[in-house]
Amino acid sequence: MSASSPSSPSSQVILLTQVALVFTAVSVAGQVTLYGGLTIALSRALRISAGMLGLCSTTLYLGVGLAYVPGGFLADRYGANRVLPLSLLLISLGSVLSVLITQFWWILLWHVVIGLGMGATITASLQKAHRLGARAGISQGIFGGAMQVGAALGAFLPPLLSQHWLTWQGIFLFWGMAASLMTLLWLVLPEREGRREVRRRRIREAFRSPRVVQLGLVHAATFGIGQAIAPWLVVLCQAQGIPSEKAALVGALALFVGMVGRLLGGWLLRLLPARVVLRLGQVLTIAALGMLTVVCALPGIGWGKTLVLLTILLLWQVGCTLPYAAVQAEAGRAGVREMLGPGTAQGVVSELSAPVCALGPALIGWIAAQESFALSFGLFAGSALLALLVIERGTHSTPLTDSRPLHW
Repeated sequence: MSASSPSSPSSQVILLTQVALVFTAVSVAGQVTLYGGLTIALSRALRISAGMLGLCSTTLYLGVGLAYVPGGFLADRYGANRVLPLSLLLISLGSVLSVLITQFWWILLWHVVIGLGMGATITASLQKAHRLGARAGISQGIFGGAMQVGAALGAFLPPLLSQHWLTWQGIFLFWGMAASLMTLLWLVLPEREGRREVRRRRIREAFRSPRVVQLGLVHAATFGIGQAIAPWLVVLCQAQGIPSEKAALVGALALFVGMVGRLLGGWLLRLLPARVVLRLGQVLTIAALGMLTVVCALPGIGWGKTLVLLTILLLWQVGCTLPYAAVQAEAGRAGVREMLGPGTAQGVVSELSAPVCALGPALIGWIAAQESFALSFGLFAGSALLALLVIERGTHSTPLTDSRPLHW
């Protein structure tokens, strides 16, 4: 492996990069929840049912999952500053095509295009944050927190805008223009990465790396489960007797707590070993899911149960989001240590959580329709506990984290 001489980025470069990462995260994450607030308008315009509209989420995550690893690989090989403008441009292109060619099946294809841009943008951004030296952990936490903000804006801005002066086409173009502006920003930002991998990436070896696979399991058992349950928060609250407007407020509060959880996880990396942050997030997630299973199974509706449910949901959001920065930071370190490339390792970790993100919401909906939410949450709690046991057993032979100094 050959590399250029290491150099620490200046404070000004770090600040500019963090600001760019925040706006990039917001413009990308809004695409995930965008169609949710436009369900009625899109159903009428495209003459389809709300259930069929859910395919937009499936095709979007299909594109995201396909692009995670290539995005990290290309960022390692050519630099994140070259990958990000192209991936963001792909998001803009998909948004514009969704407005120009509005047949439903074509829109599903455009969502694959948008997803490809999103997946590459996410892993290239995480790789960019990884190269910020001592600020890498907090920068990845900031990026993750901004993703939560973007998801909240994507859910709540479209209904507000559509009631006043924007059609659904205008809202799609609005988010496409946001990605276009970020394309221009990354084109003009200076590229001072200092250390860049120039040898061929070993994607196959990354999938075989015990440490990378363990981190992928942690990511799937926390972030993946969080993404799977998030679309059902409002429906869950309504099923427990909470009025619709208050249920939406609970969903917004959960997203806000998730933002704080990711920022907190990045900050804790400066105080605690990464393995402690990872275990804390997993234990909180399992405990919250277990309590959520019990509460949903209990009969009766009242303020006491509502308060307990809200407390558990907030605890669950903290558990799901706390390990985000630690997972990505340790994946980057593993990529450097094992000569895989930090972006490639981060892409593989994200890829391992993609099936839970894509299939989890549909699985929860199916189980809830057949049985109850309690059963679906119980299954997720059991899966998260099983993942923790597998990881603990694997760490006897391969440590989950490695605190030794890096040498490029």
